[in-house]
Amino acid sequence: MPELPEVEITCRNLERWWVGRRCVRFAVQDPDVLIDADGRSLQGHSLRAVRRRGKNMVLELDGLDAVAHLVMTGKIVRSDHGQQV
Repeated sequence: MPELPEVEITCRNLERWWVGRRCVRFAVQDPDVLIDADGRSLQGHSLRAVRRRGKNMVLELDGLDAVAHLVMTGKIVRSDHGQQV
Protein backbone atom coordinates (compact mmCIF):
# COMPACT_ATOMS: atom_id res chain seq x y z
CA MET A 1 0.00 0.00 0.00
CA PRO A 2 1.38 3.43 -0.92
CA GLU A 3 2.62 5.64 1.88
CA LEU A 4 2.37 9.44 2.19
CA PRO A 5 5.40 10.25 -0.01
CA GLU A 6 3.96 8.22 -2.91
CA VAL A 7 0.58 9.88 -2.52
CA GLU A 8 2.20 13.34 -2.44
CA ILE A 9 4.21 12.59 -5.58
CA THR A 10 1.08 11.35 -7.34
CA CYS A 11 -0.77 14.56 -6.39
CA ARG A 12 2.07 16.67 -7.78
CA ASN A 13 2.17 14.62 -10.99
CA LEU A 14 -1.59 14.94 -11.44
CA GLU A 15 -1.31 18.71 -11.01
CA ARG A 16 1.47 18.86 -13.57
CA TRP A 17 -0.34 16.59 -16.06
CA TRP A 18 -3.98 17.52 -15.64
CA VAL A 19 -4.61 20.99 -14.13
CA GLY A 20 -6.27 23.17 -16.75
CA ARG A 21 -6.93 20.25 -19.08
CA ARG A 22 -10.16 18.43 -19.81
CA CYS A 23 -10.47 14.75 -18.93
CA VAL A 24 -11.35 12.91 -22.13
CA ARG A 25 -11.29 9.40 -20.69
CA PHE A 26 -10.77 8.15 -17.16
CA ALA A 27 -10.48 4.37 -16.90
CA VAL A 28 -10.58 2.78 -13.47
CA GLN A 29 -9.31 -0.77 -13.13
CA ASP A 30 -10.09 -1.00 -9.42
CA PRO A 31 -13.49 0.46 -8.41
CA ASP A 32 -12.11 1.26 -4.94
CA VAL A 33 -9.84 3.98 -6.39
CA LEU A 34 -12.62 6.58 -6.62
CA ILE A 35 -14.40 6.85 -3.29
CA ASP A 36 -17.35 9.06 -4.19
CA ALA A 37 -17.44 9.04 -8.00
CA ASP A 38 -16.84 6.79 -10.97
CA GLY A 39 -14.52 7.24 -13.94
CA ARG A 40 -17.29 8.24 -16.31
CA SER A 41 -18.40 11.07 -14.01
CA LEU A 42 -14.93 12.67 -14.36
CA GLN A 43 -14.98 12.70 -18.15
CA GLY A 44 -15.48 16.11 -19.69
CA HIS A 45 -14.38 17.98 -16.56
CA SER A 46 -11.26 20.11 -16.15
CA LEU A 47 -9.10 19.74 -13.07
CA ARG A 48 -8.69 22.92 -11.00
CA ALA A 49 -6.50 21.49 -8.22
CA VAL A 50 -5.36 18.31 -6.47
CA ARG A 51 -4.66 18.15 -2.79
CA ARG A 52 -3.72 15.38 -0.42
CA ARG A 53 -5.84 14.58 2.63
CA GLY A 54 -4.00 11.85 4.48
CA LYS A 55 -3.56 9.03 1.99
CA ASN A 56 -6.49 10.29 -0.10
CA MET A 57 -6.32 12.68 -3.03
CA VAL A 58 -9.05 15.29 -3.47
CA LEU A 59 -9.59 16.11 -7.14
CA GLU A 60 -11.18 19.53 -7.47
CA LEU A 61 -12.82 19.58 -10.88
CA ASP A 62 -15.02 22.23 -12.44
CA GLY A 63 -18.43 21.50 -10.96
CA LEU A 64 -17.38 18.26 -9.22
CA ASP A 65 -15.05 17.16 -6.44
CA ALA A 66 -13.91 13.55 -6.18
CA VAL A 67 -11.82 11.67 -3.63
CA ALA A 68 -9.35 9.07 -4.89
CA HIS A 69 -7.14 6.53 -3.12
CA LEU A 70 -4.23 4.61 -4.61
CA VAL A 71 -5.41 1.34 -2.97
CA MET A 72 -2.87 -1.47 -3.37
CA THR A 73 -1.37 -0.71 -6.79
CA GLY A 74 -0.14 2.73 -5.88
CA LYS A 75 -0.18 4.27 -9.30
CA ILE A 76 -2.11 6.33 -11.80
CA VAL A 77 -1.09 5.94 -15.41
CA ARG A 78 -1.13 8.91 -17.76
CA SER A 79 -2.03 8.50 -21.40
CA ASP A 80 -1.81 11.42 -23.82
CA HIS A 81 -4.30 11.12 -26.64
CA GLY A 82 -4.44 14.42 -28.48
CA GLN A 83 -2.58 16.30 -25.72
CA GLN A 84 -5.42 15.86 -23.25
CA VAL A 85 -5.24 13.75 -20.11
